[in-house]
Amino acid sequence: MRLTPLMTAAAVGALLTAAACTPSTGGGSSTTAPPTTPTTEAPQPLEPFEVSGTADKTVGCFSGLLGDDNQEVNLGSDGWWNFGFQGCSLGATETVALLGVAPHVADGFKAPTGYECKLAIAGTSDETPWYTNQIGSTADTGGKVFLSSSSAWPNTTTWTITCRPLTPIPM
Repeated sequence: MRLTPLMTAAAVGALLTAAACTPSTGGGSSTTAPPTTPTTEAPQPLEPFEVSGTADKTVGCFSGLLGDDNQEVNLGSDGWWNFGFQGCSLGATETVALLGVAPHVADGFKAPTGYECKLAIAGTSDETPWYTNQIGSTADTGGKVFLSSSSAWPNTTTWTITCRPLTPIPM
């Protein structure tokens, strides 16, 4: 008996159907994927950073909060420190005070999320404590002095803000 193409196709179809319905006896490949466990990346550790700048005296004095010795510093993606230099070398009356500038009129300082920051004057021992969210007791409004000189600062005064990651307190 000679097989026609139609008979051959029917025979192949029957064999494929039988193979698909026969349980596996091992070997071969499975079409079911193993269960997966979702993976999450660990958050990247925060790195400390610094921002520096200068303020210049004219005839031994800083320009004050309405002059050109004001700094509006962005810290990271969501922090800032707005401050100005005032006072004179005579009597070492130099101070640094918060600025109340828009959009942070009553909030001259905010550390970036997860950080604490301090400001220091280069070449002196004058520096602030570490701050996280607020310098003043009620608000960080403009004019609040947060750093005073212990000796006359140079005519070109270099300042540095250092921010470091907050460390969790061990339990």
